Amino acid sequence: MNQEQKGNAYFARKLASLGLVVFPCGDDKRPKRGIKWRDESTTELAKVEEWWNESQDALPAIDLGKTGLIVLDADRHGGPDGVAAIEKLFASCSTNLAEVPTVITPSGGRHYYFKQPNREPLGNARGSLPNGIDVRGAGGYVIAPGAQLPDGRRYTWEKTSPNIFTTIRERTQPGLPEGIAELIRRNGHAHDEAVGPDTDQLPSNDARVREQAYAAAALDGCATELASKPHAPSGRNELLNVLAFRMGTFVAREWIDRSQVFNKLLDAARACGLVKDDGEVAVRKTLKSGLDAGMREPCRNLDRDSYEARPFDEERKAREGDSIKKGWPDPHPLPSTLLPVESFDFDLLPNKLRAWCADVSERMQCPADFVGVSLMAAAGSMIGRKVGIRPKDRDDWTVIANQWALLIGRPGILKSPAMEEALRPLKRLSVRAETEFKTAQANYQATAKVAKLRADVAHKEAAKQLAKDALADVSSLLKIVPQEEEPTLKRTSPTIRTLLPLGCCSSKIRTGSWCSGTSLSLCWTRSTARRTSPNAGSI
Repeated sequence: MNQEQKGNAYFARKLASLGLVVFPCGDDKRPKRGIKWRDESTTELAKVEEWWNESQDALPAIDLGKTGLIVLDADRHGGPDGVAAIEKLFASCSTNLAEVPTVITPSGGRHYYFKQPNREPLGNARGSLPNGIDVRGAGGYVIAPGAQLPDGRRYTWEKTSPNIFTTIRERTQPGLPEGIAELIRRNGHAHDEAVGPDTDQLPSNDARVREQAYAAAALDGCATELASKPHAPSGRNELLNVLAFRMGTFVAREWIDRSQVFNKLLDAARACGLVKDDGEVAVRKTLKSGLDAGMREPCRNLDRDSYEARPFDEERKAREGDSIKKGWPDPHPLPSTLLPVESFDFDLLPNKLRAWCADVSERMQCPADFVGVSLMAAAGSMIGRKVGIRPKDRDDWTVIANQWALLIGRPGILKSPAMEEALRPLKRLSVRAETEFKTAQANYQATAKVAKLRADVAHKEAAKQLAKDALADVSSLLKIVPQEEEPTLKRTSPTIRTLLPLGCCSSKIRTGSWCSGTSLSLCWTRSTARRTSPNAGSI
């Protein structure tokens, strides 16, 4: 069975193992009932197994915001030909389609995968792109390559383009051409935002149009309110946070695009002088914080017959100083998901270690980070005390650095096995060094005993000669014979777990020492630092 004929569960596991954040969708290409995909999407294999054990046929979807990807969706649904439009667009940007990972959708459209631009990530708004082309970015998702619909149709690879899995693993995904990014940033079609996999699967009824119009009007009002804020020394940053929170609740309901909200409120912050006074970095952080918080609390539905449902009347009145009495909200569990982590960059490793690291992580199906970090710690212990740092220009004071490596992850994701595999060669060297040390130590002790016996005999003979003749020359008998240098252990893996004995042990080993453990049980204090030799070695 070739890869493209395997089931949805296989592709879900494959995606997660490559560091792509996934969650399950139903036959309608929407998240499975009860799954809050923005919070629960994950790369954790245990969670992925749990989801697909419950529903083997669930469609795997990629959370593009957490993964750092943006997908151009070219439709072919009887309307404008998006594939023809995008080919023309790529030609105008001098982009070679053969270099872009491409997936053929069941309806005959195309998904083109790119890395997000380095600046503010793009959302799901089409901007000024030609008709027939949609965007899936931050706040959106796509059904993954390889996924199979109930009727047997699949999301298949375009044979003439790079395989998306290969480009992810080798970190060779192309960046979105700047010309296309600029078209998306324009506000000409911001209302065409859609976060799901295919626009023909999303409702296009009057209610959705009304919700989008309501959110757009709310954004205009928020921007006007902030822009008209006087240049006061305080209050503008708090207002920006409140307004970002308010609009974030609309973004969570998919009524408006996050990037559209972000850019408009940022322009308003410039207009009121907040960017000039506080700096753009600080303003962007406030905007992101407010939007993130708002997206965790989606707003209520609008009233059916009017626009009078105002989800934030209470918040607005409280901000204006009105007294509002309301009960405690229902408790809800704390989120169990972790923040997204960037995929491991194999370029951080020396050339000689990259293939080894990739092979171990692929065979063990564990994050490459765990193997790579352990390998670098092992390499550092090989260097040990051979390399030092002299912080002063006119002083030979040399500092030997200690290297610390820490793997953080939940139970059951192969931290310890990955570490053990990476440290296996080092442990073999340690065993060999210990064996050689014991042999050398035994020989040294035997030689030392023989030398001591000879010295005792010489001392007795010298005493006899002096007893007979006080002026006798016995210097040759008392001559000190140079002894062999006592052997030292070249490399060790001490079992001690406190810093003071570990430091003393390391100071006796010229090449340095190393230790490893499966839990964090060491602490560093100033008093320990004073007692430990400054040249304790590389640990």
